[in-house]
Amino acid sequence: MAPPTGSSKIAKRRPLQNVSASNASTKVSGKAGVVLVNGTVVKKGSKYCMIEGCTSRAKHARRCWRHGGSVKCKVPDCANRAKTKGVCWSHGGGTLCSFRGCTTISVSNGVCWAHGGGKRCAMEGCARPAYERTDHLCTLHFEEKQYITQVHSHNTQCHQHHY
Repeated sequence: MAPPTGSSKIAKRRPLQNVSASNASTKVSGKAGVVLVNGTVVKKGSKYCMIEGCTSRAKHARRCWRHGGSVKCKVPDCANRAKTKGVCWSHGGGTLCSFRGCTTISVSNGVCWAHGGGKRCAMEGCARPAYERTDHLCTLHFEEKQYITQVHSHNTQCHQHHY
């Protein structure tokens, strides 16, 4: 599997090298509007998770969904995450697709997956849906990546043979 080509829209954060300390955050010397968050340079007011080492975007309370940044649906006994109005998609949360006649919930840009909403796989030529949790790859390419990583890891382990 070849890595994605072309320009990537995935934000890259880099380790800080030259800093000067201040109160709650650390400002980067000579860089206005840029701060150090968990040892990483980010734009001031950026929406990244506050948990050290996490590079995901924050959803709620400065945390990503993996670190508790989601809001639970307010319908009793529902364990789903709320989308809008405090309720999940199943209970009326979210926004309907703006495509005429479509009754599906929109995922981004006001449209559902079928009408072009959501992120697509980062592999060139693949138009399947992708998610941050799958490294911006579709399920197929993410599983391929995991398999290749596992095989490569297994093949590069040092085995000493004694004859």
